[in-house]
Parts: sequence; structure tokens; C-alpha cells
Amino acid sequence: MADEIRPESELTVQVSEANGKAMTYTLAMVDEGLLDLTRYRTPNPWNTFYAREALGVRTWDLYEDVIGAYGGDLERILAIGGDDFAEDEDSQSEANRFKPVVRFFGPFELGKGDENEHTFKMPPYVGSVKTMVVAGQAGAYGAVDKATPVRKPLMALATLPRVLGPQETVKLPVNIFTLSDDLKNVTVTVETNDLLQIQGSNSKSLRFSKAGDQIVE
Repeated sequence: MADEIRPESELTVQVSEANGKAMTYTLAMVDEGLLDLTRYRTPNPWNTFYAREALGVRTWDLYEDVIGAYGGDLERILAIGGDDFAEDEDSQSEANRFKPVVRFFGPFELGKGDENEHTFKMPPYVGSVKTMVVAGQAGAYGAVDKATPVRKPLMALATLPRVLGPQETVKLPVNIFTLSDDLKNVTVTVETNDLLQIQGSNSKSLRFSKAGDQIVE
């Protein structure tokens, strides 16, 4: 697959076995930000099916059923806590305005010496995704992954209500993202059909001193 992906473009992923053997596999593409939240790693079935198992001893107790038998669960519910003040205010200002990418395909069968291609359209998204392939066949298992940035120099994200009534007036905020320091001047033009009418100018200009985002209404 490509080393860089552009949003809202067709993406092709080619899957083949390194030694040309047949296999059954699944394909997943997930936002790396989501994976980092839980430190999720690409599953490797071989490590699970062939893992060593310790001869451990399982123990448990009945203290809660004896000591707290008449106390109920109230003391566990009314526990002191709360971490709202622990969040950084700066991190809240940089909101993620694009929905995270979570795509799953499969399972698929791959014949001996064959190569499969999977094509789909990348949604409006900026960030990094990890493509993961987990495969197995006749007691042999394996997994491979690749992290790929998703970006393009200029992107626009507009927000409108789902439904508008007659004679209603709304503002159209358009968020402009630039991912290149070379982009300085940007002109935003809005076009409508016969059902909507623009009040004022339908074109506005923005100036960027560096890569970032601005909102125009």
C-alpha cells in the first residue's frame, strides 16, 4: 500500500503470503489515536496458541460476603473521586473534528501463490492509521501491520443543520486546515443550489502564517 494516504481518495491494499502459501486472513484499518489509548498492539495468534502456561494456583476469599454482608454496596458506590480538574485545558481546545477511522474486512481466503486487492474510499480524516493483517492456515499463524499518515496540504470541513425550513437563516462555519507552511493565502468560495440563497459575498480570503486551522463564516 502507499506510504501516504490522501483523505477522500481511493485506497488499494494488496495482501499476499511471503512464501506464496495459501492462508485465511482478516484486514483492519484503525485510527492510531484510538489504538494508543489502550496501547493496543496488532494481534498475533501464534503467541496465544503456542504460549507457555504456568502451573499456577488459583485462590480467592469470601471476605466481602462475611464482613460486608449487611453493609450493601453503598459504601463502594459513594467513593471519593473525580478527575475533571486533572485534564489539561490546552488539550481540550485542540478538538478532533474528524471522525476516527475504524474499518474491518474479512475473513478472506487466499490461494497458493495468489494476491488479493482490497479497494475502499478513505473518509474525510486527517491523522495516522494502522493497517493490520492477521492470518492463519493449518496451524501456522502470523500478523503484520503498517502505520500510514493521512493528510493533504489543504482541507475544508463545513457544518450545517441536517434540516432547514422555509425562510430560515443559518450561518455556515467552514473550518480550513493547512498542513503545509508553504500555503499562505487561501480563498474560500461557497456555491448553493436553487433552494438556498447566500446573503452577502460567497467568497472570503484567509491568510496563514504557518500550518494550522482557521474558521470562516
